[in-house]
Amino acid sequence: KPFNAEGYTHPHSEWMAVTEGSVTVAAGGKEKLYTKGDIFLIPKGTTYDWTMTEDFKKFFVIVDHAEPEAAPTEVISYDRAQPCAGDEEYWFFCTGPEDLAPGSAVPTAASHGYMTSSCGQFSAGLWTCTAHETVMGEYPVHEFIFLLEGSIILTVDGEEHVFEAGDAFFIPRE
Repeated sequence: KPFNAEGYTHPHSEWMAVTEGSVTVAAGGKEKLYTKGDIFLIPKGTTYDWTMTEDFKKFFVIVDHAEPEAAPTEVISYDRAQPCAGDEEYWFFCTGPEDLAPGSAVPTAASHGYMTSSCGQFSAGLWTCTAHETVMGEYPVHEFIFLLEGSIILTVDGEEHVFEAGDAFFIPRE
């Protein structure tokens, strides 16, 4: 339903991924419309106007910074045109052929980091990778994923979980 908030000061840093509808955020003299598939961060302490003219749904992650002086001070928007750096074979959790399933293609991956906390325990960014199949044991980090394009099939204890563009899911560290 339509909703407006003017001059609201955000009590925490919040990453948001729009899954339905749209919202206009005005902060620091800039105004931006966010629609399905857009991702953005409103930092703690940011004063802004929030305007929804239709039903709206988001997935969010709230972050409090151990060192507030290192926190972002402006709204950060995921830019769909932002190129990812890298184009390297393999990736962080798949470091060589021993991590690939038999017959899998060798992946090419690239990424663009948007934010890393000063303590290094939280980061947000964009990652892209070509199709491949990885065989993994323990997952080394907690990871929230909002899938922008393509699909992922995770097999856990013999059960397949299929995720498509627009889905959000969480993989716990083991």
